[in-house]
Amino acid sequence: MSPLAIRSTGPRTDIRELNRTLANAEDARLVEVVSLVDGMTERGMADALIAPLRSRLMVLRPARKLSLNRMIFMPADPVIVPAPQWRRDTLTVPRTAISCLATQIRTALGDATVSINAELAGATSADHQTMLRCGQMLWPLAANILDTAPMPPDWPESTGLNAADHAGIVRPLSVLLRQGGAVEAMALQHEAGTTVLAAPLRDCLIDAINQSARHEWATRAMGMVMAVLLARVGQSELLIMLVSDLAASMDSQAARLASDMAIDLLLDRAGEPFTSTLELCDATEALARLATLFDALERPGPSQRPTSKARVAQLRRELDTSCRVRFEAEMTGFVEAMTANAAAREADDAVALEQQALALRTFELTSRSFGGTAHYERMLGLLSRELAEVKPAGRTAVMDHARLLEILHGPEAGLAFLRLETH
Repeated sequence: MSPLAIRSTGPRTDIRELNRTLANAEDARLVEVVSLVDGMTERGMADALIAPLRSRLMVLRPARKLSLNRMIFMPADPVIVPAPQWRRDTLTVPRTAISCLATQIRTALGDATVSINAELAGATSADHQTMLRCGQMLWPLAANILDTAPMPPDWPESTGLNAADHAGIVRPLSVLLRQGGAVEAMALQHEAGTTVLAAPLRDCLIDAINQSARHEWATRAMGMVMAVLLARVGQSELLIMLVSDLAASMDSQAARLASDMAIDLLLDRAGEPFTSTLELCDATEALARLATLFDALERPGPSQRPTSKARVAQLRRELDTSCRVRFEAEMTGFVEAMTANAAAREADDAVALEQQALALRTFELTSRSFGGTAHYERMLGLLSRELAEVKPAGRTAVMDHARLLEILHGPEAGLAFLRLETH
């Protein structure tokens, strides 16, 4: 796909065709296209290319150019959706509202935008300290503006929403933005592989409850904070327990309802077909997060709801089916790769195949969380038999081959192959 094609402002049918192409693109290609679009001065219809891929980008989280526009509502990313997907009874915010409010906030910031833009110059979302430093300065200012600013004059025209929608969106967003620094700091800690402790999570939740407790939109505000924490920080079992305890100790029915709405939002998104579009390692990571959430929701306790338990059971069945399909497709590709270069395998080939085998086995082990244990055992047995028929050339290649079988199906499979080769 050429840069010229992306800059095209041709018919919507061309955009749809490019959307289909990107939907099937490898992660590296998708990241390249996103970087190209981010670098455009006039993005025009190029934004339409990225819109259908935002859920996938939320998992990949590629480094993206930081700008004031992107920074303003960065903490709210997990609850922002395309306008056609927005519903008034959920915790989500339509992207059209974000564009309108961002314009209002930039105008109200006045001279403060100069220093913020100077800080952001040349930075990307991988520059964590820059992002946090600017965010901790920007997000409280944006929250103050949303608290007091009137509805923008062009709100109905630019968003398709009414005045009641404005209050129901901006007030909860202001609460979320006040927690933006804490949320992003914990999210970065989580992404670095460090467990987020209960104390900062509890403090964030208590602040959100206290800030919104006396307002009619309290449940929505608390729910947004909870949904973002679940999406960005994980720790679903701990978060669910904390909210349940806080709701009881603070006598806050709104907090209990907010938790239910946040969980419903995650369950709504759990059915998205990420297992067929993400790279295998990313799909495995997403599956592991869902498995942890499902386990927490099924565990007996004050936070358990019969409706959630039933939805989890259904989602487990759906994910089990999609995981089996993905595993079988990956397994076929692995056998083909092993067969293609068996006679003249290079050292780099061996390393790449071992990485692929590890990714395949990790995906398979994670997929067992959703069922299908007997199915995977049968498929691994079939895989071992098929690989045993591949004849690598040379002793080193034979040992590498045995190592791959050991990764995929255990030491016994590797040893059985070596016995066949030495007799």
